[in-house]
Amino acid sequence: HALYAFSGAGQHLLTVGTPGKAGNGTSPMQFDHLADSAVAATADGKATEVYVSDGDGGNANRVVKIELGSDGKSVKTKWFTGHNYKNPHSIALHGRTGLLFLADREQNKTKLLRASDGTDLGEFDCGIKYGASGVPFGVRFLVSPTGRDLAFVAIMDNPQDGRNQRIEVLDVSGLDARAGARSRCARVQ
Repeated sequence: HALYAFSGAGQHLLTVGTPGKAGNGTSPMQFDHLADSAVAATADGKATEVYVSDGDGGNANRVVKIELGSDGKSVKTKWFTGHNYKNPHSIALHGRTGLLFLADREQNKTKLLRASDGTDLGEFDCGIKYGASGVPFGVRFLVSPTGRDLAFVAIMDNPQDGRNQRIEVLDVSGLDARAGARSRCARVQ
């Protein structure tokens, strides 16, 4: 029920939320069941914002944006969505566009949100084939050495039978903040 931040050397910097105590509060910030986080950082690697998917089987089912103070110890909740999702399990920040990619397991959808204000821009599926019992489990972005902008969606069976776990690779070079979920994309693998 808490988010911990550590330096590159492993020094504990801060804790957000109350360890061992679930909650949906925002002042002070509380978490129900954190699943994943994405960090925005400056060019020199200093973390400035954290986006948290709070809903790994819990009741919050939301996304939260936290701004980190320049002192590295203070935090401010910038925005949080309502309980719009059903088990938002994984989140990734697309740096070039300022969009968040969210794996909403219980709704079998990958969603795009605007990182600046949390606006839900809709389902971004790009032709992903989940199969009869597949759900999005994890999402990540990567710019390849050739400059190709890629998204990875880990698919897991639900219920888990171990037969259809896989990773979908998407070319999201056409991802555009204005077009949102209507952006051009293609399945690569």
